[in-house]
Amino acid sequence: MLFFDKETLCTLLTIFFLTYYFSPEKLKQFYAKFALVASKEEINNSENVDINVALLEEESESEPEAKYEDKYLEYIKKMNQDFIFDEKEKELEKYKSNEFFLLAKNEAYERIKEIKDKLGYIEIQLAEYKEYDYCNIDNDLKKTNEIIIKRLTDEGLEFEKSLSDIYNVVETSEGINELNKLAEEKAIQFVIDDRLDKLKNNFVIEKTPLGNVLMLYNNKRGSFEYYSDNTIPYRYLESVGRKYVKMFNCRPIYFVMEEELKNYEKKLEEKVNEEKEKESKRKQYEEENKNNLIPVVEPKKNVFAKFKSYNKEAGTGHVNTTAPPKNSIPNNKVTETNSNEKVLLKENANRYSYEGKFSNFNFLKKIDRKVVDKKYAMSFADFKRIQEVKK
Repeated sequence: MLFFDKETLCTLLTIFFLTYYFSPEKLKQFYAKFALVASKEEINNSENVDINVALLEEESESEPEAKYEDKYLEYIKKMNQDFIFDEKEKELEKYKSNEFFLLAKNEAYERIKEIKDKLGYIEIQLAEYKEYDYCNIDNDLKKTNEIIIKRLTDEGLEFEKSLSDIYNVVETSEGINELNKLAEEKAIQFVIDDRLDKLKNNFVIEKTPLGNVLMLYNNKRGSFEYYSDNTIPYRYLESVGRKYVKMFNCRPIYFVMEEELKNYEKKLEEKVNEEKEKESKRKQYEEENKNNLIPVVEPKKNVFAKFKSYNKEAGTGHVNTTAPPKNSIPNNKVTETNSNEKVLLKENANRYSYEGKFSNFNFLKKIDRKVVDKKYAMSFADFKRIQEVKK
């Protein structure tokens, strides 16, 4: 059995209490202050007290506490923005890719059969209309008959073109590769949706400065759903959403506002540069061919006055001599905008849907009785079949 003196025992109990009840960040602040106090006591016994104490206070100044709306932001920025599949998901992707490829190929052959049937029907109709004898038929009927033949011929040509396009897909190496690529893309999206659909069973509870928030993700709606007894602003919901993404490793569903604005600014610059390049090419073309260009004639100005809409009586066109209402007079100070001003917009943003208070959330998942007991999924025809087998 170990025996400690009173001072050692108090120190051990203090360390245990701090470790159990405080977070690592608060412990660091506590140890820094504790070291500062101990250092000050030692320095008080030395000669250069004022200088050393000032230096220690400058070194031990704690960093300002970060805003809650920036919580988890730096961690989120370092996360991988792509989905990484495990072995089970890779097998599912391969299986669904083959399934989608065969499905697309079968649909193509069904479409070929359908087009061939339509072409055969068109050929029969054309043969019937071409066999008509116009000796005893008036010209109007003959003209109508020719229109029908032309229409059927045009439809046949369109079907033949569609048939040729489908054959180029299912019977050429390039077409097969394209089908494989599309099937792989659909399979990847299927696995991603399968993973995100499972997030509806995962939720986090976070304490915000304005109250507790329970949050989960609904892939069908593409939105974070949250429950709270208080009104939570968007900037705090962003922090809760980052905690959800961090806990369940689903970074691709979260959009960082700063990154989205940078992406849009980059696209905006590329668009401006492209327009400048087109304008320079146009001016260069005009310089080279200015002798061959047709001069543009400006339209003559109308000598008659054109009244504003508020100066005319409704529905008549007569000039209204009364003063116009105040709301109808445009205010240049209010409506004037600078067309050259750049406006940055986010192409993607996180959505948050309020679902109610904490009491509205059901912590117990409802059990599908049809999965547990197959009798609930049984139809009346299945029941009759079982009864006949028993007899």
